[in-house]
Order: sequence, then structure tokens, then C-alpha cells
Amino acid sequence: MIEEEEDDGGSTSEDEIISMCCNNLVEAQNLILQLVPILGMYSDNYFVKLPRRVTGDSGLDWVQETLARDTQCYNMFRVERPLFNRLHNTLVHSYGLKSSTKMTSVEACYVFYGLLVHHSQLDRLRTVLGGLWI
Repeated sequence: MIEEEEDDGGSTSEDEIISMCCNNLVEAQNLILQLVPILGMYSDNYFVKLPRRVTGDSGLDWVQETLARDTQCYNMFRVERPLFNRLHNTLVHSYGLKSSTKMTSVEACYVFYGLLVHHSQLDRLRTVLGGLWI
């Protein structure tokens, strides 16, 4: 049984327990308030996805579609289409880039340059974060 201290208007041990429970409840509510936005952002990033894009396009069709739109070309490579075309022509004429039976020279250039662009973005991110990530 819980002992009570009633000397000189002091609080009982029940009051202390109730006070501790109220403090714990307030701390739990504050924690929940801090976690809700974080969990919401996590949910938006990792659970709420657009449906998978189903396309019948070949790789070349997709590359040509991306290159046909200036904004998509820039978003994918961070260069404008004329510069990408110059890179392709340089690789074909000066370095012997050729089409194969499974991939055209434009697709090969697209893959090559895409890997370079995304790798450099990761390097930039490593530099910004001080090598602590990735």
C-alpha cells in the first residue's frame, strides 16, 4: 500500500506519482509532435510512389524522347542538347565510338555521360558532407 505523508501540508506519494505520470505524458506528446513531420517526410519519400511507368519504347526511343525536350535533357545531364550532341560527335569521329547490334552510339554516349554526371554529383555530395556519407 502507498504511504501518505500529510505533515505540514506536504504532498502525498500519490500526488508525486500523478505528477510524474503527467510529466511523462507531456514528454511523450512532445516526442510525438516531433516525430510526426519526420515520419510524414519519410512516408512521402519512400512509401508514396507514382505507379511504375510502363512503356513499350526501346532504349533509343527513350533517349531520343529525352533529348527532344530541352528541360528533360538538362535535368538528366545538366547540359543542353547541343553540347550533348557535340560530345557524341566527338566520341564518334575522334575516338571511334560505334553502334553495336544491341546499342546505338547515341545510347552508349547517353549511358556513359549519365554515369559521369551522377558520379560527379555523388563526389560533390561527399565533399559537402565531409566524406561522412556514402
